[in-house]
Amino acid sequence: MISQQRLKKEILSFSLMLAFGATFYFGIQALQNYNGKRAFASTGLTPLTLAEAKTKAAKEGKPVLADLSAFWCGYCVKLDKTVLSQARVKALIDTHYVYARIDSESDEAAGFMQRYNASGYPTLVIIQPDGRLIKKLNITFEPEAFISQL
Repeated sequence: MISQQRLKKEILSFSLMLAFGATFYFGIQALQNYNGKRAFASTGLTPLTLAEAKTKAAKEGKPVLADLSAFWCGYCVKLDKTVLSQARVKALIDTHYVYARIDSESDEAAGFMQRYNASGYPTLVIIQPDGRLIKKLNITFEPEAFISQL
């Protein structure tokens, strides 16, 4: 039989491990979100919602480049840093498309994933202002390969 004192030590030890684990988990999550937001900010792109982008695209007669992304997603951060932050890529997007950033935690994410058969992050599609799919882009971290898909 376990003594009362040993039981208290075990509970305390377990509680401390649980607190440390939670602190570590939420700390890493906060760091990933911070790095993701910083990477996206480096692109200089304006993060419109899909609804806002469709409205703007209809007025301007342009298609929408929709980017389903998550700030905590390593591949999304890499895409922002290596491709979308390149001046030539940004200029091409700004000239020929209306850019929409659909955050994984936004109200639009689930509907977007279902409509465009997106199963992960990042997913980029080019759509008409009415939402009809033009093209689903392959994910690449090479700016020239990305540009060739636009």
